Amino acid sequence: MAQQADGGEARGDRPRTIPIDVKETQKTFIVAADIPGIPKDKVKVNIDNGLLAIVVDKSVLDAKEGNQQEKDQERMLRKERSQNYEPRSVRLPPSANLQKAKAEFIDGSLLIIIPKVEKARERKIDVQ
Repeated sequence: MAQQADGGEARGDRPRTIPIDVKETQKTFIVAADIPGIPKDKVKVNIDNGLLAIVVDKSVLDAKEGNQQEKDQERMLRKERSQNYEPRSVRLPPSANLQKAKAEFIDGSLLIIIPKVEKARERKIDVQ
């Protein structure tokens, strides 16, 4: 692992995992993810065969590097922050209605709402 100018380890370039929460309600599944510092157009959500994947476009890293001349004149003393995210995926249950999934991204927080298929919802039956 690379060393910082102060002798610490360089952790800022390592990909980090996108933290997520997955919640189930009576009518939906909700996936929440925090991806601070990434523009909305660089966040992709894919669903394939019941697997939901959150991907951050790697070109966002290249755009933030700046021009080479400025970079040659500076020296990183310590780098712990990273915007290099590994793709994150979660398997959704068969009761998830994947065709009706919706996602919104506000201030670095991604919220994906997936309704349940009608048949999967619990309902009460009157006994006569």
